[in-house]
Amino acid sequence: MADTVAPTAPASWVERLRPKSLSRAVTTLLLFVGAWVMGVPFFWLFSSILNATVVVYVIVFSFIPN
Repeated sequence: MADTVAPTAPASWVERLRPKSLSRAVTTLLLFVGAWVMGVPFFWLFSSILNATVVVYVIVFSFIPN
């Protein structure tokens, strides 16, 4: 008879998210920070579109308009 390999259980989500190496973890962290830095101005733009003109020029940090 041929040797068969029993199917293994799928890895849990924690095991799938665990980085394979330190360099991969650092790279992923840098990519997330870069995405945040690049995405915040666009989010700010769309948030200010929803605000009144007077509110846009007030220096109060608020993403969600009142």
